[in-house]
Amino acid sequence: MLKKLLITSLLFSITSLAISQNKLKTIETTYSGSDAWKNWTIQTDNSSGRISTVYSGNDAWKSWNVNLAKINGRISTIYSGDDAWKKWNFDIASYNGTIQTVFNGDDAWKDWELNSDKYKLRISTIYSGDDAWKEWEITANGSTMKVYTTYSGNDSWKEWSIDDRLDKIPVEIKIVAAFICVFSGYYHSK
Repeated sequence: MLKKLLITSLLFSITSLAISQNKLKTIETTYSGSDAWKNWTIQTDNSSGRISTVYSGNDAWKSWNVNLAKINGRISTIYSGDDAWKKWNFDIASYNGTIQTVFNGDDAWKDWELNSDKYKLRISTIYSGDDAWKEWEITANGSTMKVYTTYSGNDSWKEWSIDDRLDKIPVEIKIVAAFICVFSGYYHSK
């Protein structure tokens, strides 16, 4: 009986540790200046990594590398032109799929849908108006993750806090969902 109790306790501890390692905490610019938006630091419970543009120049925003511990991949727009920001594909570790706006028009950036083989997430601004980009809610299977600017003001897009309560969603998928909030925040705050 004691042996079963110890094994159950050990399995519970391992499961709890795995879940806690899956939590995003912050995303913030690595540098300052006019190109600050090209390099971001990602922080989880127990590791850190980067999201950075692949290329330089005016179209640098269309393709991003993701590196976190042993997780590597890319997020890129599918189309070209001014509306390229409305649909992205991602291939990170063993996960791939798309993120796209739910609606068309000027406010299309406020509602997104992430689809992969196993996961479907809804990404939406919480509020409306000019500052809607400052606070987001990501939902899947009845759980949520909130992504919001840490500070207020013109440069508030540079630092984001995350309240990650998305249970049973891999960190790779959460990074992509948070990326679209941060990217939209920068892109639509200007």
